[in-house]
Amino acid sequence: MPILASGISVSPTRSILNTLPGQKLEIKYSLINQDQEVKKFQLEVAQLLGEDLVTDPKISRISWVSILQKDITLNSKATQEIAATINVPVDADAGSYRFIIVANEISAITTNNATGVTLAIGYPVEVNILKALPKANLKAFLDVNPSFSIENKFNASVIIKNEGNITLYPISYLKVFGPKGDIVYQETINAQQLALAPKNSNKHDFSFVVNLTNILNSTGEFTAELISLDNSLQISDKQTQSFVYIPAALALIASLLVLVGILLISKIVHLIVRKLRK
Repeated sequence: MPILASGISVSPTRSILNTLPGQKLEIKYSLINQDQEVKKFQLEVAQLLGEDLVTDPKISRISWVSILQKDITLNSKATQEIAATINVPVDADAGSYRFIIVANEISAITTNNATGVTLAIGYPVEVNILKALPKANLKAFLDVNPSFSIENKFNASVIIKNEGNITLYPISYLKVFGPKGDIVYQETINAQQLALAPKNSNKHDFSFVVNLTNILNSTGEFTAELISLDNSLQISDKQTQSFVYIPAALALIASLLVLVGILLISKIVHLIVRKLRK
């Protein structure tokens, strides 16, 4: 049985920490020498398994705990702050882990030339590792562009990403608004609400053609709107994109006008050059 030295105390008397896997914790407490003599201590970490103090890292979790200063000298009536960190692994199992930061007092040389070691006091640290809290995070990405090879055709790319740690069942709605604010196209994506696992994403690439009867009214800025949601968790994400569309027929007319203009300018320049040469 270890012998507890008198005149030594700690403040506070213990630490109880609640955390999640993968976190770094800090501990600070005071070691107080209430005795009249100078005392020297060596600090070490043990884990309390049942009723046993275990210091073997192979069968304990003491490697999680790091003490910043292990050798302490305390004058009479003096106080020393003790600092330690606990690095909880990301794969740590949920549960309660009990550690003791042990302050061993190093006494003077004994008659048989051996250094005496006395367990002065232990500082209990209880670490309660909780299960990872449910985190729902749904992200939507949108890219819609007109196809200039086919009249009134648009190409769309939609990515739905589950950035949380629980399975989602998202459904998405895509709407495309014309320059006048009218809906020229709409699509429901994943109407079956198939499962989307954590840290996974689904990409949907497709093309669609819209009926733009009035060429002049169909020229200008279009807006695409994507809303993705999971009704059961009441989470959603919304993305919008604006782009300018010029129908191919109008673009062709404009190109012809530009070409005619270039030819006329070229003809005029040619006539002027010929006149100057005469």
